[in-house]
Amino acid sequence: MKTDVYFCSLKNPEPMRAEMIAMCLNRWESVKGTNFRIITDSLLNHSPREFQRIRRIYPEWFRGESPEYILTDDDMYLPEDFDLEAALKVFRRSGFSVMSLLPSNAVISRWTPEGYSPDITEDWMEHYASGGTRFCRRGYLPLYDRCWPPMGNGPGYDTVHGEAIRANGGKIGYFMKFKAEHLGEGLSTVWNQEKLNVG
Repeated sequence: MKTDVYFCSLKNPEPMRAEMIAMCLNRWESVKGTNFRIITDSLLNHSPREFQRIRRIYPEWFRGESPEYILTDDDMYLPEDFDLEAALKVFRRSGFSVMSLLPSNAVISRWTPEGYSPDITEDWMEHYASGGTRFCRRGYLPLYDRCWPPMGNGPGYDTVHGEAIRANGGKIGYFMKFKAEHLGEGLSTVWNQEKLNVG
């Protein structure tokens, strides 16, 4: 069975972002065994900021074919040796609700909450949140408003999302061995498009 992939982007990206998007799109097109879909703020009829939340809900509404799906930002570049099937096997074995590819060009410090020992192995690392290219277990959060809190005061939805997953008894985190390069590290992001006033 092919794996559903949802590529999250903006209808009118800034020029620098557009170059990243083209690179990442071309790379995804070479990955076999996927049902590839592009979703944008315009398609889902939401502002770029609110798109951070609604794009996570959309695959659950859409009810695609595969029991797991991938929700990826448009600036995450897969390495040439990326092995989708191998990554899926690790994700299934983990029991996590959501697990992201580890950014190869950023430092993700281990989560050290007080009174709790995160699930960490040689293959995965539980964290309070994750972003980028997310492997998701379909149905990991019920489609009730209380399970999908509104955007918080911060620029993104990653932390709010992680809290919601844990409140529902799930785990979220990162792969340890499967990585992707975050081309937009330290640069533009989906949420700040409104600040840039370029669409």
